[in-house]
Order: sequence, then C-alpha cells, then structure tokens
Amino acid sequence: MREQIFKLYSGRLVVEAEQQKLEERLKEIEKIEGKKLRRIFGLMSIWYSAQFAVSYYTIFCVPWLGWDLVEPLTYTISQGSMVLGLAYMYRHRGVGTEYTQLNEYW
Repeated sequence: MREQIFKLYSGRLVVEAEQQKLEERLKEIEKIEGKKLRRIFGLMSIWYSAQFAVSYYTIFCVPWLGWDLVEPLTYTISQGSMVLGLAYMYRHRGVGTEYTQLNEYW
C-alpha cells in the first residue's frame, strides 16, 4: 500500500514539474505573440497614415489629380488592406474565414 502511495506521489511531482515547464513556455510564447501583434498593428497604422497623407496631398496639391481619380483608388486600397488584415488575424487566431465560422467566433 505504501509503495503505491509513493508511486502516486512521485508521479504527481513529475507531472507538476512538467506543468511548470509548460506554463513557462506558454508565457514565452504569449510574450512573443504580443510583440508580433504590436508590430503588425503598428505597421498597419503607419500604412493607413501614409495612405491618408498621400491621398489628401494628391487631392489638394496636385492639379491634374482630383477627388474623382483618387477616391476610387483610396477606397480600393483601404478595403483590400482591411481584408488582408482580417485574413491575417483570423489565420493566426485559429478562426476560419467562412461566414458561419466568423459568426460563431464573434
């Protein structure tokens, strides 16, 4: 009986040690993921700011470019960037891009 109790106790210690290692690894992975996401969203912010600045410069400062030429281009780039950003986030968050999967996730 004591032998079985000892085996269970030593097995418990081994499992707790493994769990502690896995929790430390999880913290490392979450830290790396956080840095990666901050970098991606920073780059997205820079991209949209640059797009905003260039589009308004071309609309108001370039005589042969006006709103009728720049607006469709700006809209297309914005929508494409949004779709690519969503696809990236869903891909790396384990969510599919089908409507039913998005509806269940949100």
